[in-house]
Amino acid sequence: MDEGQKAAFWSLVEKLADNGCWLWRGSSRSKENRLNPEPYGVFILAPHETRYAHRIAYIASGLPLEEWQVLDHLCRVHLCVKPSHLEPVTDGINLRRGEGFVGLNSRKTECKSGHSLEDPANVWIEVTKAGGAKRRCVACSSERLGRARQRSHSAERVAKPSRAQLEAVADKPALALAREYGVSDVTIRKWLDAYGIARKRIGRRKQ
Repeated sequence: MDEGQKAAFWSLVEKLADNGCWLWRGSSRSKENRLNPEPYGVFILAPHETRYAHRIAYIASGLPLEEWQVLDHLCRVHLCVKPSHLEPVTDGINLRRGEGFVGLNSRKTECKSGHSLEDPANVWIEVTKAGGAKRRCVACSSERLGRARQRSHSAERVAKPSRAQLEAVADKPALALAREYGVSDVTIRKWLDAYGIARKRIGRRKQ
């Protein structure tokens, strides 16, 4: 920024005495896909070049900031541009500290069933296709596996219907047939595939 831009920038900053924040009084906008709608300050450096005000203030103060780093507001006030209230971190750390889904889930101490997520023995990490990681509850995973095995054993005890019997009801969805026969919908599909019977497909209703 040149001297004129610096003067214009700092003229839009109000230094508060009560909490020590330097509030941005210029333009602002909310980030997309955020649970917290609190806006961030923005400053137009040139036509088609808009930057976040807190990043400009941090760099203008002579502090180092890599392009890949994001600034976490330690004061939790998104319109604050005071350098000492900002900390350069990775995007992952910033998300875990925030109030979005990632942050809220990372701070959970129990799963939906009430099992502890603070016990390392009860937590396993699932690597997502995007390269991220999710905490999974060992107890819940074991319970789901047990139910799946129980359904599988139940299916083994159920006599496989004849081709004629399945063809007579093949127009029904797999889930409906599963309830009738007391097996899983996966078992129904296996039976249909074994006989070469076309599956029932449910399309979207026309609006």
